Amino acid sequence: MSQYWGSGIGRRTVAAVVVALLVTTVSVGAFAAPAGADGAPVDDYGTLDSVTYLDGCATIDDGGVYVLKQDVSAVTGDCFRVTADGVTLLAAGHTVAADDATGAAVVAADVSGLRIEGFAFDGFRTGVSLAGVEDARVDGVSVRNTSGDGVRVVDSVDVTVEGGGVTGADGHAVRVVDSEAVGVADAALVNNTGSGVAVRRSLATTVVGSRIADNGGMGVRVEEVPRESAPTAAVVGPPSWLLSALGESGLAGPRERAGPPETPDRDPLRVANNSFENNRYEGVLVKNAAGAVVSDNRVVGATDGIHLIDAAAATVAGNNVSGSTDDGIVLARVDDSTVSGNVAAGNGNDGLYLIGSGNDVADNSLADNGDDGADLDGGANNTLVSNRATGNVDDGIYLRESDGNVVVDNALHDNADDGFDVRGSTSNAVYNNSACGNANHDVQVRSGVDGNDVHDNDC
Repeated sequence: MSQYWGSGIGRRTVAAVVVALLVTTVSVGAFAAPAGADGAPVDDYGTLDSVTYLDGCATIDDGGVYVLKQDVSAVTGDCFRVTADGVTLLAAGHTVAADDATGAAVVAADVSGLRIEGFAFDGFRTGVSLAGVEDARVDGVSVRNTSGDGVRVVDSVDVTVEGGGVTGADGHAVRVVDSEAVGVADAALVNNTGSGVAVRRSLATTVVGSRIADNGGMGVRVEEVPRESAPTAAVVGPPSWLLSALGESGLAGPRERAGPPETPDRDPLRVANNSFENNRYEGVLVKNAAGAVVSDNRVVGATDGIHLIDAAAATVAGNNVSGSTDDGIVLARVDDSTVSGNVAAGNGNDGLYLIGSGNDVADNSLADNGDDGADLDGGANNTLVSNRATGNVDDGIYLRESDGNVVVDNALHDNADDGFDVRGSTSNAVYNNSACGNANHDVQVRSGVDGNDVHDNDC
């Protein structure tokens, strides 16, 4: 894929992209309850006198509430260009359709306090394009058939996209670049050429409660998560034309523009409670990140269901992964992480494949996979406790070139080769496991392997 990721980080900002289904079929009167003391209708948007009604596309350069009164078709280029702070743009379910797929349905740059609700966008290059935006919400917006991304957020702060969804995008459904606190929630991101959610160089991204299916890329793809949320203040000086007109002596000099506040208690990345179905590649890919949380997801029909690369201090918990053509859960070069309470069953290769050290693997069910239940390849000082590996085509647990691991209280039953297999590994403690009914050996310690403490592993 030749998808453009966007420009450099610019300023470090805090963005939240959360996507929530809001099907709005609201009449004008619905914006007007309850009534004020003088009988004028009042709601969160103020009196109706403060609302501007739109017949079609517009450049919005004053703050306020704008309501689209009707469907709009045959749009060329951009439709709504927002250049002011404090804009609320409401559609009440109306459709805005493009004629040439060259512009964005809504494009906003360097504004704050933006609300976009209830639209259906069809046939644009991008449905919603936000750059340098602070405090924005995109609620209940449906985007279809874009020639690029459905929703694009770059270098933005506190952006929330709730509900609705993206389908038929030739790019990614949601793309986030150089932003912070980005969330995608309750979205339907289905049948797009790229990934459901593609995130790069962004901190505190959240993807929750969404259905992400049948995409040509990955379900969620996250790369290069920054380690620090504290931004460097930007130095803002006067424009060059003003300097030449007034001279530097008449100016107080440049000022610092504060970046977004630090929020050290947030997860650097959280992907939770989603349903991933039949995406072409990984259900979830996280690369070059620390502290990621991937929890309580259902992943069906990926290559690898959940794949973490070059990560540390991650949590992979409570996921149900099945039908992957390769491994269910992969942790490659991942250290000091927790893998617990997952079900990895019926995958084409291993239920769990782990390269890394200092990881805790506990209370997982690894059953009926096409190779091993758990394959530890080249790591050290991992702990495997209270896992159940049954009915796998090869071994229940396989340790190779892995030293100093503790394997305790696991149930290793009815695997087609060994219950537990140690090869080329030393200083491992393997005891109090229940290993029986395996086709070859219940416990297999290969010849030439020394220094392992293996005992009390009968059923």
